[in-house]
Amino acid sequence: MNTYALIDSNNFVSQVIVLPEDQLHRAEEFIAADLGIPGIWLACSVNSWRGKNRDGTPGKAFRKNYPKPGWYYDAATDSFLEPKPTQYPSWILDADGGFWKPPVPRPGVRPTDGNVYKWDEATVSWIQVPRSSV
Repeated sequence: MNTYALIDSNNFVSQVIVLPEDQLHRAEEFIAADLGIPGIWLACSVNSWRGKNRDGTPGKAFRKNYPKPGWYYDAATDSFLEPKPTQYPSWILDADGGFWKPPVPRPGVRPTDGNVYKWDEATVSWIQVPRSSV
């Protein structure tokens, strides 16, 4: 792993960088001394996404997600979490995958009339809407 995330005092990611392979043995020293960016840096993996390996191979993803600035580092679970969608206050955290999901699963059947399902926060449910309105 040659990517690192800088977290602030509130555990929010402020920056993600890629280190040269030849500096991985001294990653923290390289970042602080050579790059001049002190702080708390945590290793992360571009192959981690929603608790799984992005390439589909079996195994547990490292720290659940590859973070972006604005994401949160949860020290209790040692994982990076995407921000909760502000437009969906009812959504809940999928603790296994480190992402937010609706409290009601999307219907497993596709509408046959050309419509699609869209989350409706007002009713806390999935509703069918014309594809053109999505």
